[in-house]
Amino acid sequence: MFGYSDSSNEIEVLAAQKPSKPNSPVTTFANDIVTISWTEPVTNGAPITSYRITIRHSNLATFSSQDVFCNGADPIIVAARSCNIPAYILNATPYSLAWGSSVFAKVRASNEKGASTESNAGNGAIIYTKPDKPINVREDTTKRTATQLGILWSAGSANGGAPLLDYRVSSSADGAAYVILASQLTVGSFTATALTAGVTYTFVVQSRNRYTFSDYSTALPLLCATKPLAPNAPTTSVSGNLAVISWP
Repeated sequence: MFGYSDSSNEIEVLAAQKPSKPNSPVTTFANDIVTISWTEPVTNGAPITSYRITIRHSNLATFSSQDVFCNGADPIIVAARSCNIPAYILNATPYSLAWGSSVFAKVRASNEKGASTESNAGNGAIIYTKPDKPINVREDTTKRTATQLGILWSAGSANGGAPLLDYRVSSSADGAAYVILASQLTVGSFTATALTAGVTYTFVVQSRNRYTFSDYSTALPLLCATKPLAPNAPTTSVSGNLAVISWP
């Protein structure tokens, strides 16, 4: 009998398989940035080497990746298990999310054995922006006196994705810096009182949603004045061959 041969070359096999399905990610929104974060799934014996993060489009069906800000192959993102995307990116194509939309995302993990099943969609963030500035700012002539001026305005066309909460009115006296006259106004009108006659006041209005204030409206300059009172009755006299009319 001759016996067994020499041993073959060694082969090393890692007892591992592709990662388990990740839990749904969470999205949050702050300071114009959407953050997508997730937890590491069960690795099943081999370290996670990359993630693929996809974000839902406005059609509520299509998901696609955003590899500039959420490149799941970036070691920093792999380690942090989160990425940050400016909200304006999601407001533009191909996502086309309107302000006020909820941001949904999915995550898939990969190791050397392959890619996991994609997670279920997760959300949490709603993207907002500042509302449009008020329009049609005009004088309410019924409020005018020598020391009082009234203004009216209308809401802008877009609310930034959240209902308008209120308005803020500021003014500048003869070109000085703007100062806030009133805030938390819930109607499109305001009357400024205790003004100085003969001074030009310039009014601007801002709207506010849950996110922030709008830009200033178009400025409305108004001279604080009104028509003079009726004069006292004149007196008449004769001077030579002339009639003289005089009044105080």
